[in-house]
Amino acid sequence: SGAGDAEFWLVLIALAGLSAAVIVWSLRATALQDLALIPLGSLVAAIGLQSGWSGARFVIDGAGETSIDVRFPLAATIIVAIAMALSALAAWRSLSKGGAPVIWALVAAMFAPLVAMVLEMGWVPANILGVYPWALHAAVMAAFMVFWAERFARADGPDDRLRMSFFVLSALASISFALVMILSSAALTVALAVIVVAAAALDRKFDLYPMTIFIAAGVVTLGYRLVADPGLGWATGSASIFELVMAYGGVLAAMIAGLWLLRGKVRQTATVMMDSAAWSVGGIFVSLILFRIIDASVGAKAMTLIGAWGFTRQFGSPWPWHRSSVWKSTARVGCGKCARYSVRFLLWSVCPPWQLH
Repeated sequence: SGAGDAEFWLVLIALAGLSAAVIVWSLRATALQDLALIPLGSLVAAIGLQSGWSGARFVIDGAGETSIDVRFPLAATIIVAIAMALSALAAWRSLSKGGAPVIWALVAAMFAPLVAMVLEMGWVPANILGVYPWALHAAVMAAFMVFWAERFARADGPDDRLRMSFFVLSALASISFALVMILSSAALTVALAVIVVAAAALDRKFDLYPMTIFIAAGVVTLGYRLVADPGLGWATGSASIFELVMAYGGVLAAMIAGLWLLRGKVRQTATVMMDSAAWSVGGIFVSLILFRIIDASVGAKAMTLIGAWGFTRQFGSPWPWHRSSVWKSTARVGCGKCARYSVRFLLWSVCPPWQLH
């Protein structure tokens, strides 16, 4: 209802004003600066709770007439603007001579993206504004974070990049958020891989150790996309050979490039994850190419018979050297054995033998 809208905006403006007042006031009362977390957290909670009864999800459920963002399409834009203003105020607080500058920089880098994430999960602004306009909000937020990264780099100098790295991470996350909304499956996978390489390049140039966190999260996300969503089903089904090569080959090239960029740096977590991802993606990529070649030649059902024949070979090979216990033990731990099992599992998962008629 309109009364409910008025109450929401009254609460939102009151919490935003209280947050701004505490941030500025605590500059001279550093012992009370943690009180700012109360109105800031309450503001995020109010936005999330409001989506529960009058957010854009009601548009999907057919109750759009009660939705605050249907009657006022710029609601999400105004909320994002308020969040960016509070982030800017927290960044100013970090640059001032008060206490806990690192904590304030972290709050500044996280608050606006957190509000945007809550809006995306609860309000789904793309249903009202459109996908591209909502993605533009994330792009503007990324530019906003880049501006503050430059400010903190200038203020801290080359010897201390910690506060700058917070804003760089936030900018990369905002760019990823925008790309998720507008790109196709293959293009999005490649774009995320390029962002991971960009994080490694920034770490190499500016010695930003926190980039390891983003690289690790990026590698996990890429693995999920290549295996689960859209995953192997997409790669063996609707994807064209060009999309397959672009997605899996692009990620493989990105992991190799990231390893090259981090050579000589003590980044054990990022290096191990990218190294493991490179080997895993390389194996999956080769398996998928083999699948496409065999499928084009003999078809998926015939490949199931080939896989069944391969399973019988592991118990009794016709070659004498394979029956040797030495060669058998070597094959069990070798890459060839792993590759054969991977290909067979892929063949059986695509076309199980019980589906043959």
